Amino acid sequence: MIQLVAKYLGISVIATFVIVAGAWAQDLTKKQEPIRIGISDQQGTSIGLSFMPPDETGWNITRDGLEVSLRKKGMSEDESSQIEAFLITLDTPAIPIASFIERIRKNTTEGYEKNSRFKVVTLEVTEDRNIHQCARVHVLLEDLKPVRTVAHDQKKFSEQYTLACGLLKNSNVGFEIRYYHRFYEPHKDAQLEGKAHDIFTTVAIEDK
Repeated sequence: MIQLVAKYLGISVIATFVIVAGAWAQDLTKKQEPIRIGISDQQGTSIGLSFMPPDETGWNITRDGLEVSLRKKGMSEDESSQIEAFLITLDTPAIPIASFIERIRKNTTEGYEKNSRFKVVTLEVTEDRNIHQCARVHVLLEDLKPVRTVAHDQKKFSEQYTLACGLLKNSNVGFEIRYYHRFYEPHKDAQLEGKAHDIFTTVAIEDK
């Protein structure tokens, strides 16, 4: 991913955090400084995304290259919450936003059409109200082949809210930040949309 983006930008990449061969992790035991991913060079070119993590305990953060992931255990061993952010390359620029939204909808639909494990229950893609080159995505998937540690008949789902953003100066590059909840039907989090919204409203994008 680093080489691909660096080749496109034509810059010498310096990671904004130490990039190592493997991932490293830490616990988030209190409110943190903004989490940032991105790349920059010595001439001042800089692209990146930052956001504030949840102000609660129980999250474990892992960084690996230009990706960051926060995980939290759920009500059972098979359930969990996750926030991840990463750099992406785009096949459709973010502006005009209508085309960007349609491409996201098309790619998501086609991506799950032949998927034997996950069935799309809900798919919503809308323009973000705060950042005009971003779209918000809501996907609810039913897991048709869940791996269970305890035998039972409850349906399992994966619900996610995503903020997908394209850069304006570097229009083939963008970022995504996703908030997941993987759960059995009785444990659906009715507050998930609000939790994702609280994270997304802290997002700041660099595009210099």
